[in-house]
Amino acid sequence: MSVIESPSGYEAMIIRAEKADDHLAVQCINELAFGRPNEGALVDSLRAVTPHISLVAFVDGRAAGHVLFSPVQVESEEFSFLGACRNNPNDFD
Repeated sequence: MSVIESPSGYEAMIIRAEKADDHLAVQCINELAFGRPNEGALVDSLRAVTPHISLVAFVDGRAAGHVLFSPVQVESEEFSFLGACRNNPNDFD
């Protein structure tokens, strides 16, 4: 878990590994950020990929952002893929 100083008016931002209890909040963040449910469904699918890294940012105790890294293969080269890196647009004015 990491604690990052946040913009004035907010408590510190906490970033930690996603837990199963965060799935609904992450889905809502993605739907609000992209304006549709497709990216939330993609994140749900990518959770089944092992290994992956999924981090959730919390501001004032509420899930406010999400980032997910998963492996991809392009022409027999393996890379890490950053997918659905978004924040809840309602949390930052």
